[in-house]
Amino acid sequence: MLTDALVTSRLQFFDSAPPIPQRNHIILVGLNRLGLKVASLLQELDRPLVGIHSTTLERHVLPNLPLIEGNSIEALAKANLAHAKSIILLEEDNLENLEIGLKAHALNPVIRLIVRTQNPQFGDNIAPLFPYAQVLCDAVLSAEVFACAAFGENVLSFFHLNDRIVMVTEYYVEAGDTLNGLLLSEFTHGYGVVPILYQKYRQHHYSLMPWEDVQLQIGDRLVVLATSNGLQRIEWGQMLPRLWRVKIEEAISSDAIERSIEKIAAISQCSRSEVKQWLNNLPTVLPIRFYRYQAQHLVRELKKVRITADVIYIGVRLN
Repeated sequence: MLTDALVTSRLQFFDSAPPIPQRNHIILVGLNRLGLKVASLLQELDRPLVGIHSTTLERHVLPNLPLIEGNSIEALAKANLAHAKSIILLEEDNLENLEIGLKAHALNPVIRLIVRTQNPQFGDNIAPLFPYAQVLCDAVLSAEVFACAAFGENVLSFFHLNDRIVMVTEYYVEAGDTLNGLLLSEFTHGYGVVPILYQKYRQHHYSLMPWEDVQLQIGDRLVVLATSNGLQRIEWGQMLPRLWRVKIEEAISSDAIERSIEKIAAISQCSRSEVKQWLNNLPTVLPIRFYRYQAQHLVRELKKVRITADVIYIGVRLN
């Protein structure tokens, strides 16, 4: 027994815990039954995460979770609270969650704060006092809701599809963000998401499963299906590379060229005069890069007006 204990302690010494994230991470306080479910979901979503728990946990429970044990308030600084994106408070004691929440807000006023309460009436009473926090009652909500809240108010829900989690996410286009001015097809294929609803600013009607190539403007509303990677690309403005071009082979008549100018200008967001200049000498390769399905869609549209065209894969070359 002594030998076994000695060997086990040596193995635990070499089995170091994962490092604590430095920024843009989620802090999860309270790894009880609900906390473990939320942590597991956030890890499945591949979000940087650190857990705080008042007592010692067995490392096999969540072996890949960076963990700080001990007093929750004292652990906030060790969890890099100043650079964290969100903090979820899931302790069993309502007042303890509020105390930790007040301290977290004082240290980082811009952090997204999600507070658990076990009593709906208690939550309704304190919510007006903490307008900067989301107060959620676990008696009527699931672990998925707490995980969604850590992403932000725009994540409405999520579900499992095969071995992946897909999130239902709502966006309102704002000035200066990465969506303003994009074509819907650019947004879809550039960020790898699936739009399921589009509503133009100040209009009551909306389109379900929109595929028309509208240009997104300030105030427009979008609801999309996205993976965690897709949401991160939108957040950071990192679009996937455009690896396709369109080659125009020939036109049956000058009328066909005129009719094709409008279609090319719409999908390339270039002026009619530019497009007309490109089509002066056929065959030609359009100098605009496209996503694959954009290019294929344009070729189909050109064929409708009797223009022979094809797509060209250009890989990662710069020209």
